[in-house]
Amino acid sequence: MKKRLTICMLTVVMVMLLAACSGSGSGSPAASAGGSTPPAQSESSGHKIGLSLPTQAQTRWSTDGVNFQSLCDAAGLELVTTWADDDASKQISDIENLISQGVDALIVSAVDELVLDPACKLAKEQGVWVVSYERFLLETQYVDYYVRPAGLRPVGVLQGNFFVDHFNLAADDDKTYTIEMFAGTASTAGARDFFDGALEALQPYFDSGKLVCKSGQTDFLTVAIENYAMNTAQDRMDNLLTAYYSDGVAPDMVLSPNDSIALGIVNALKNAGYTDPDNFPAITGQDCDIPNIKLMQEGFIAQNVYKDLYAADALVIKGIQDYYAGNEPQTNAVTNNGVFDVPTMEGNPVNVTQDNWYEILIDGGVMTLADLGLTEADIKK
Repeated sequence: MKKRLTICMLTVVMVMLLAACSGSGSGSPAASAGGSTPPAQSESSGHKIGLSLPTQAQTRWSTDGVNFQSLCDAAGLELVTTWADDDASKQISDIENLISQGVDALIVSAVDELVLDPACKLAKEQGVWVVSYERFLLETQYVDYYVRPAGLRPVGVLQGNFFVDHFNLAADDDKTYTIEMFAGTASTAGARDFFDGALEALQPYFDSGKLVCKSGQTDFLTVAIENYAMNTAQDRMDNLLTAYYSDGVAPDMVLSPNDSIALGIVNALKNAGYTDPDNFPAITGQDCDIPNIKLMQEGFIAQNVYKDLYAADALVIKGIQDYYAGNEPQTNAVTNNGVFDVPTMEGNPVNVTQDNWYEILIDGGVMTLADLGLTEADIKK
């Protein structure tokens, strides 16, 4: 099988950039609307980094925690990590504690993107450089840099277009298909961006009658799952099946924004007696968690989205090092947070399906068959 090297090469490039943080780039350090001037310290003096992540309950975030620790260890940086347990109040307290410990830079992935302005202001008043990671810090001037592995609207478009292609929705015929929709935490802008992106691809087929949502639940706030919780998603899918699919015919497709929600959807369907992978709804996902890729190999997940978390995490650390070395952190976009355009660096999502998961994830070096508890003999060719 032809090996896919792009993902691994990207990670290698990011690590090389991290190692070469003094680089050739120069210029005034990136500053937020609140102002930010780096102290007169050398990059090699060793800085203390504070990391505030939303939860350990999702593999996606625990992976970030491991990545950041490894990257900081390699760069000679001290890292202090806190976990907010999906509690916005606890995250505020965590950030205040990190500031009191004298961190030089703060990496925040928010539980609630709208409530951290006071905490970020406190950080800036103490001369801390603030990085928003993945979940965007909104309605605040006290943020310096934003890094995300991929824009969530493009992820939504990618998932919506998967359904368009998989079911040939553009065909000029009389076929109709049923769909149910899920979204992430309502308080996060990224969750809405994802949902809007998916609707961008799917709305023409709702309008034409090709797509039918039997529950009628297509409003973002109605389908949002707080904290992307698997159990909440499973309960909602249970209720949908009972109320709208009592005839024993499952929906043709279910839009899931990420892997934890997708697991809940699969659990509900299996518990309701849908156990044949050849007669199972097409379900999407995001993050390529190992349990979900195993389900994809078994035929129960149709699509996923891979984002190179290690490369993105390396960009965060490199951005911090660049800033303290007096260089301009790398950017390829700006993102408005309701107050100003924040310098942004983002990656590109990769579409993963039952046809290409082995090539992208196994040949690409993202995971091994052993990680999935599989051997070559288990793989459906």
